[in-house]
Amino acid sequence: MEQPHTPRAGERLGRIILGAAFLLAVFAVVAQLRSDFSRSVARGAPVSVAVLTAPPVVLVYNSRDGKAELRPVRNETDPSATNARRAAAALEAAGIRVSGAQRIFYFRPQPELDRQTAWDNLKNWLNGWRSNPGLLPGFFGGYLAARANGNCNIPLFDFIAAALEATRLEVADFMINPSRVSAASAAPDTEPEVRAAPSGPLVLEVLNATGRKGAAALVTRYLRDMSDRGVQRLDVLRFDNYRSTEAKSRILDHSGRIEDIGRLARNMGLPSAEIVAEKRKISTSDATVILGADYLGVLDGWKQKEMLH
Repeated sequence: MEQPHTPRAGERLGRIILGAAFLLAVFAVVAQLRSDFSRSVARGAPVSVAVLTAPPVVLVYNSRDGKAELRPVRNETDPSATNARRAAAALEAAGIRVSGAQRIFYFRPQPELDRQTAWDNLKNWLNGWRSNPGLLPGFFGGYLAARANGNCNIPLFDFIAAALEATRLEVADFMINPSRVSAASAAPDTEPEVRAAPSGPLVLEVLNATGRKGAAALVTRYLRDMSDRGVQRLDVLRFDNYRSTEAKSRILDHSGRIEDIGRLARNMGLPSAEIVAEKRKISTSDATVILGADYLGVLDGWKQKEMLH
């Protein structure tokens, strides 16, 4: 007599994983439909969140170009105020005007973090979650802990929708803009600045802070070759040594061409480099690339692949 089929342990595990994936997909769809964040993204409106570190920073996500901006607050007037008051003051200091009917979102990390540590944690998550999915539970756990303690007022569906959007971003998609410190001349948050896309090549300065002689010249040659091959239109105006050795590479944006600069970072193998707004009254370049010691690994990889000759 034929015995009834009994599912093996592997089959049961597979069914559990498949069921969990299906439920997650359904939950994600519902989150997209019910989320104010998703509706803002759909109509191209920027979304702002006050991150209550010490001192705070305001994160502004613009769905029109898929870029995020970090606006550090220089000085916090009253760190002992309620989260809602701290968030409102942070947005005002960052140059964001909020209408009376508009809700102010805030997130206060648990445990308490200074601003640089919080940014470093976010960079590590952006850089590592694809190769280490184990980082995802910690990301959601931090939200749940803050929510349970009253240190976050972002609804669950909005957080899930924002997290799904964040999985598309890299560090190079974030701009650090310390120049926005006054609300007096800022445009309302519902009217983001839109810049016309320039047609000319991205004009660059390359500065060597790696500690290795000749790195800026090698990178300049590589960038000019990249432009000649049609990968990206670039014009390296000059290369030189930086005033000191730096551990991390970064790019200074003098022109606001954040999309082109983010593309440059990825083409250079620098998706984790910070992009910092540094407007100059007179500037002959669109951006300055500061090569830190972390770029030596990229240079060594080029040599191994004989990309430089």
